[in-house]
Amino acid sequence: MTEEEVVARLGFAVGDYFGGCPECGKQDSILNIWSSHWAVCREHKNKWCIGANLFSCWREEDEFIWRQNWETLRECVEVKSVPPTDPTCYASSDCYERAMADALRLSAERRRLALSVVALRA
Repeated sequence: MTEEEVVARLGFAVGDYFGGCPECGKQDSILNIWSSHWAVCREHKNKWCIGANLFSCWREEDEFIWRQNWETLRECVEVKSVPPTDPTCYASSDCYERAMADALRLSAERRRLALSVVALRA
C-alpha cells in the first residue's frame, strides 16, 4: 500500500511523528501535565497521550502551567491518534503496512459510527 493510497482512503495525511487527530490528521500542540505529554487537536477537541518524560521541557514548567494545560485537556476527548502516513517514519514496510491497516480500520469504524448517529437523529 502506497502513501498516496493511504492518504486517499483516510482523506488526509499525517506528517507528525507523534500522530494526528483521527478527524483531520493535525496536531496543534503538545501540552504537559507533570512529565506526561499530550498532543491536542483544538479544532476537534481530541487529545492523545504520546508518553512521559520524553522531553525535558516539563521540568521548566510549574503547577500554574500544568493547571492551564489541564483546563484545555479536560475539554478534549481521549482518542487513538492516526500514525504518520509517511513510510520513511517506519523501520520496515511490514511495520508501515500494519500501522496503516489499523489506521484505516479505525477510520472506517469511525465513519460507520458517525453514519449511525446521523441515522438515529433523523
